[in-house]
Amino acid sequence: MSRGSHSRSRMRFLVTLAVLVLGCTGADREGALENVVFEPATITLEGDLRLLPRDLPKGLTTLRFGVTPYLSQEVIRRQFEPVAVYASRHLGMKVELDISRSYEEQVRRVVAGELDIVLLPPLSYIMAKRGSPKLQVVAQELARGNTTFSSYIVVPADSSFMTLADLKNRRMVFVDEFSTSGFLFPYSVFLNNGIDPEKDFSQVRFAGSHLQAIAELSLGSADAITIGSGMLAEAAKHKFSSGPIDPAEFRILFKAGRIPFDGICVRDGFPASGVRKIQETFIRLNTRTPPGRRVLSRTAQINGFIPVTDEAYGVVREILKQVEEHRGKNR
Repeated sequence: MSRGSHSRSRMRFLVTLAVLVLGCTGADREGALENVVFEPATITLEGDLRLLPRDLPKGLTTLRFGVTPYLSQEVIRRQFEPVAVYASRHLGMKVELDISRSYEEQVRRVVAGELDIVLLPPLSYIMAKRGSPKLQVVAQELARGNTTFSSYIVVPADSSFMTLADLKNRRMVFVDEFSTSGFLFPYSVFLNNGIDPEKDFSQVRFAGSHLQAIAELSLGSADAITIGSGMLAEAAKHKFSSGPIDPAEFRILFKAGRIPFDGICVRDGFPASGVRKIQETFIRLNTRTPPGRRVLSRTAQINGFIPVTDEAYGVVREILKQVEEHRGKNR
């Protein structure tokens, strides 16, 4: 075996080991290595990550770090401000947390080049890449010991709904049309089970965030909602104006499939050296170290980040094609 081949094999082993070690804190290991394409050659374990002028688009002095408002803006800011501070220290320049008002606005701003680094849910990433083909996904969340999470269709615990068919002619609340777990995957599940979301519900609305969808179900203004796994636990920690929410109020009617976690993306215009430093900055952030645990302690159980490529999101593209074809026929 050549020295180069031996080095690549060793790095591949180290990355796989890192996934297993980072994942040991999560109880749910289902799908821990699904839909992930590793790039071991991009990882180094030492070196200065400070961005130099040659690593940056000309004239850039502040990095705008975007995070999708899948919870409330207040919660996202509290969770990710420490991550922005961490990135500032390692990259040697100011990293400013920037939270858009909606999923759609976030995608539009990525395409417009207004955000330099952005944590995008899978569907938002795919839509943004359509408008900005040179957008690069470089790292993926590892949360609760997994590289994938679930989409849930949720109903009140005391409701009579036992099957998806029971939801026909009922009030359905999705999260956002750019949400993978809060719209795309459950929409596909409905289609696959003979339910047309365009026609078969008495009302369809979009809550704007997972927390708001949960609040609407709790208040009785929806009969069923679609959210990501882990969101009920997040809701239990949140202070709602209507009072605390107990996850026991709800029941998971259907699990809509496994979804690759959100990806750290770098906009078009960055030299390869800058992209590499940004990637490694996030890959080095994990809960195996006390500083990493402090930085990530406020997030939704993120253990760290691992290398990833565009191919990891192929399953989402396939489902998007199905949903777009169906919606196109109904317009």
